[in-house]
Amino acid sequence: MYHRVADLARDPWGLAVSPAHFSEHLEILRRHARPMHLVDLLRAHERGRLPRQAVVLTFDDGYADNLHAAKPALARHDVPATVFVTTGKIGQPREFWWDELERLLLQPGILPSALELRAGRRVHHWTLGPAAILHEAEHERSPHRHPWDAAPGTRLAFYYAVYRVLQRLTHEARDEALAGIAAWCGGLRAERTSHRTLSGSELLTLASDGLVDIGAHTVTHAFLSAHDRDRQRHEIAESRRYLEHALGRRVTSFAYPYGDCPPGAVSLAREQFDCACSTEAAVVSRDSDPFRLPRLEVQNWNGEDFARHLARWLGAANCPRTDRND
Repeated sequence: MYHRVADLARDPWGLAVSPAHFSEHLEILRRHARPMHLVDLLRAHERGRLPRQAVVLTFDDGYADNLHAAKPALARHDVPATVFVTTGKIGQPREFWWDELERLLLQPGILPSALELRAGRRVHHWTLGPAAILHEAEHERSPHRHPWDAAPGTRLAFYYAVYRVLQRLTHEARDEALAGIAAWCGGLRAERTSHRTLSGSELLTLASDGLVDIGAHTVTHAFLSAHDRDRQRHEIAESRRYLEHALGRRVTSFAYPYGDCPPGAVSLAREQFDCACSTEAAVVSRDSDPFRLPRLEVQNWNGEDFARHLARWLGAANCPRTDRND
């Protein structure tokens, strides 16, 4: 499971793999594994005969670098992939909400001492204390520290607290909350080209030659368990409908945003698609539910580290030995 191929100065969620490292990953996959399309893995799974050393690459969200950085590397190494696209972001100038929040709250400087934020029907209060000041030196020391590892009282811990509130909101309520945060901190809601999403024409180019398959990822990257069944159905079905209209062909796969796959959403995915991917950290086996397929997240590892992880994952694969031409 990948998200981005990019060199980023700050990447708190660890979503980006550098172009150089990604190329190393593909070289190692070509040498030691059997890269294949998701649909081919699904067919093999249905027959109960998973190919030995089979690997499927997926990308979540729909960042523009999936076309401009990832696809050229995939083509050079002849490695197929599936990109799960958040359809409401196609052709939109605004960044994904977690990127916008990072830009507003994690830049060096001074924030007001307290934040009162209306989020949906609730009002949340934070007193920042020392987190109100983020020095340039501190910012540069930990450009890739993860929010869940943040020390209490730090700016990153404050960011994570606000993130967890915004994550479960509807798109409309979250956008209103982000506007309030921008006004509170004096930040601009401007977009960065480094964080932009696919345009409509770029989506068509990405899918044009069959190397990259397109799957759905909801309309607004919704945290599905926080919404009622009608909203879940809209997010899932409308994302499929949009992509099928744009691409002119059936869309067969889906990925749950944040890996959040409540039973109702799984049931809806079964109605709409042939398979769906979770973020459960495991290898696919004969017993895997095709609508909760596990995936292993790839970090910005160099080739040596990636090879070590890949060897462990392939060694853990609990599947029958079959001929490579199966």
